[in-house]
Amino acid sequence: IALIALASLAATYVAFKPTLRRSQRLQTGTILADIILISIAYWLTDQYGSDFFLFYYLPIFASVEYLGGRKAVAVSLAVGFAMVAVVVFMHAIPAASSTEWLVVLRTLFLRWFFLLAVALSSALVFRGLSRRQAQLLTLLDALHAGAAAIQDVQALEDALESILSELTEKLNFEFAVISLVDEYRNCIETVRARNISPGWIMRAKHQLDVADIQTHIV
Repeated sequence: IALIALASLAATYVAFKPTLRRSQRLQTGTILADIILISIAYWLTDQYGSDFFLFYYLPIFASVEYLGGRKAVAVSLAVGFAMVAVVVFMHAIPAASSTEWLVVLRTLFLRWFFLLAVALSSALVFRGLSRRQAQLLTLLDALHAGAAAIQDVQALEDALESILSELTEKLNFEFAVISLVDEYRNCIETVRARNISPGWIMRAKHQLDVADIQTHIV
């Protein structure tokens, strides 16, 4: 029990460390340690019908979560083999006839199948939750990036307004227009102006490959 508690604490620590959680070797080692410790505890019960076998759900679920399909299948088969190996070495089961062993194996098979069914259903639920979590994390990253970009946008706004102020207030131009080249959209577009009709500003957008005075200047 003390060893299982220690393994649980170690697994919890790993689960909260993203760098450790991504290590397949560490996850594989943790899962194998779980199988060994659970097998020892199961063997100590000295009863093949003990409910201690339910703890095998933990390594199966962990393998589904961290190791991927093929390795999860391997771990699931290893758990079935471990259950049979534990029962073979139990003191409470003396040498018996093949008929009695068939009963034991049938019981173990049903319990192993139950473990797989529970782990599979849990994995499907977990996959849906993981997909939703990934979407939320993507949205959160986008919000952080947007918040970081606000300062740059504000700096651009201040620069454009400063240029317009220089032109109309200090240099005394009657009109002032600022157009920016958007290489991604392959166009030049008016973005700021002083003493110009808003409708004209909204319409002042030209593709760079179209003949126009602005595209000619560019």
